[in-house]
Amino acid sequence: MLLSVRSVSTSLAFAFLAIVAQASAVPAQNPGASDDLLNQLRGGGHVIFMRHPETEKEGKDVDMENLDNCATQRNLSEQGRTTSKTVGDAMRALKVPVGVVMTSQFCRAKEAAKLMGFAETQASQDLNLCYRDATLIIPVAENDRRISQVRKILAEMPQSGTNTLLVSHRPNMEDAARTQDPGGKGFGDVAEGEMVVFKAQGGEPGYRYIGRIPAKRWTEWANLASK
Repeated sequence: MLLSVRSVSTSLAFAFLAIVAQASAVPAQNPGASDDLLNQLRGGGHVIFMRHPETEKEGKDVDMENLDNCATQRNLSEQGRTTSKTVGDAMRALKVPVGVVMTSQFCRAKEAAKLMGFAETQASQDLNLCYRDATLIIPVAENDRRISQVRKILAEMPQSGTNTLLVSHRPNMEDAARTQDPGGKGFGDVAEGEMVVFKAQGGEPGYRYIGRIPAKRWTEWANLASK
């Protein structure tokens, strides 16, 4: 009987070890939040696509002809403004070098970049919202042109020792890099204020997905670094 108990105990031990080994072999579900990605960004050479931070949900985009008129757009909420400043401060504290900063011409994107502390930014039609609904209609040809331009920017090597930052909109991310999302959702779940990081490479499509960074992760990194 004693031998039987030992045999069962040994079997259970091996089974436990096998489960642990299997679990450790499963890739991380959120590699974008890893400290390794932060270290990579500190070295430059990446294109960071940021969806603008939180907006006022009741706002709507109703005038596509005059994007300087913020009153006709969905703008940043107070939380979105706080997120913008907090993320920008954390990036500087963590010594993440940012060179070129491009935004869409929508007020929420331009305001976010300004609040992040980037004085020199380029507002570009290439990053304007790619979307169609009952009140916002973009010609197919223009929509496709914007998607093509986003792909070109993602494949362009940043200035030496820096990262390029794009502040734009989720549909642009979905259309430009849908097939690269390892989560299988085509980046349709990218939250307001979240960043998706890419690195230029040869071949097609000319860039590869590196990771995702939720806005709150910047605060977590900064808090850890200050201890």
